[in-house]
Amino acid sequence: MLWSYEAECNSNILTQEPLISPRYVREIAEVLKVDVITEPYMVRTMKVFLKAFSLQYRLESELDTQEVKYCLEIIDNERNRFAISQEILEQEDPSLAIGPNEA
Repeated sequence: MLWSYEAECNSNILTQEPLISPRYVREIAEVLKVDVITEPYMVRTMKVFLKAFSLQYRLESELDTQEVKYCLEIIDNERNRFAISQEILEQEDPSLAIGPNEA
């Protein structure tokens, strides 16, 4: 993906999309098995990954497999955090049980 981005930059800079764009967010999400349509909360994380991968690629010209493993762990953590937040939102607010004169 980063190679194709560089190749496109070299061929025609006027029509080149920025790296942090819907196209590349979708591409990295596809590589990491994330569906940003059903998991829109993952878009921010995909943007962070794009920045991190491009920096690593620029410095080392190769991506470390350990970095990809960390990304997969982060994806799992983000999914868990989202599930927990949804459970909390679905719970009834305990303050609703308190009457106006009971406080």
